Amino acid sequence: MTDAETSLEDLPGLLSDVGDLESGLAGLGTRVDSVEDGLDGVTTGLGTLGTTVTGLTSDVGDLEDQVGQQELDIDQIETDAAALGATVTGLAGDVTGLQTDMTGVQGQVDGLVTDVTGLQSDVLSLCGVVPVC
Repeated sequence: MTDAETSLEDLPGLLSDVGDLESGLAGLGTRVDSVEDGLDGVTTGLGTLGTTVTGLTSDVGDLEDQVGQQELDIDQIETDAAALGATVTGLAGDVTGLQTDMTGVQGQVDGLVTDVTGLQSDVLSLCGVVPVC
């Protein structure tokens, strides 16, 4: 047998091998298409994830602003409470002063009652002397 005859005898096997290679390539093309579709899904998912992260970042910023405002509000409440405490202390001092003044006034009233009682006695003692009574 010559090389040409051997080559012709191998032709059906070679054609079968070429057919197998073509089938394999077609399967590989399908797989590549599937991978591309998967990558498109990942890209879409990454875009959605990026939007979600941006939204979350914005939410975190809003929460930080709210916490900052709460801290300012708490500071103001503490300042107001300290001022109110000073006012209450001042009022307590005023009440103490008023109590002292009232004690003095009570002493004066008691003195006036004593004076009026004495005047009443004097007037009653004059009733026997003065005919007007």
